[in-house]
Amino acid sequence: MKAKNELEVGVASGNVTFPSKLAMEIEPGHIVFPTAGLLWKTIWGGRCDLIEAMAGKGPMSLRAAARLVGKDVKTVHGDAHALLRNGILKKNSNGQIVFPYDAIHVDFRVPASA
Repeated sequence: MKAKNELEVGVASGNVTFPSKLAMEIEPGHIVFPTAGLLWKTIWGGRCDLIEAMAGKGPMSLRAAARLVGKDVKTVHGDAHALLRNGILKKNSNGQIVFPYDAIHVDFRVPASA
């Protein structure tokens, strides 16, 4: 069941043209990546922990996010900027980062190679 305020993340299908190698928001609350590999690299591991910890919490500083996940600020800085570049985290006018959703739904398929 979809959460009321959920970000949907997936891999583009068909003839989607990407202006860069980054993900793009195709409509509010729906981000697509050019490849499953880039999606995986962007959100898994510590970054997934950061997304989960920030969900529904509102804007916060990098230092506060680091405390939330129990990691050093330098690590969280790198993770947050990778998520910002791909549109998963946002930055407010005060420079704080925010995951403006209550949940994330990730959907992708890895087909057999030819």
